[in-house]
Amino acid sequence: MLRSRLTVPLILLLVTFPAFGIFSEFVSISPANEKSHQDMRPTIKSKDDAVAVSIPYIEGKQKYWLIVSDKMLPTQKQNFREVIWSGNFVNSGIVLIAPLGYHFQEKKPAIQIVLPRALAMHSYIYYDYPKSIYDGGFYYTIDIPSYLQKHVSR
Repeated sequence: MLRSRLTVPLILLLVTFPAFGIFSEFVSISPANEKSHQDMRPTIKSKDDAVAVSIPYIEGKQKYWLIVSDKMLPTQKQNFREVIWSGNFVNSGIVLIAPLGYHFQEKKPAIQIVLPRALAMHSYIYYDYPKSIYDGGFYYTIDIPSYLQKHVSR
């Protein structure tokens, strides 16, 4: 009897406990894995010194940011969640964080930016909730330098 009285409250605690993104998974999108994440697959075109980046816009509470670092970052350093959620990017190697809005005059809304090639070589587009959440799901970084390196190696 005592066991059943304890079991029900424990189950309720587990079911109602906020997840705070426990079920979240970070993905850095690059040419190596873009087929698995078609909804975030970028189109990147490079001409002369300009790099044009277009990403399908996904309606929702998640936001997009352009993040520029002082150097190219390995995949494990491209998770910018703590920087975005805390607002503290001092000593992180991040030079710029800029929120991005979508281009709504297209048939399909998209995030579109044009960067000088030198800047694009250490720029990333980050997609996540702007603050801590009670839900999970994917959050992404578009690894622009990996796409540019792929184009150079062709």
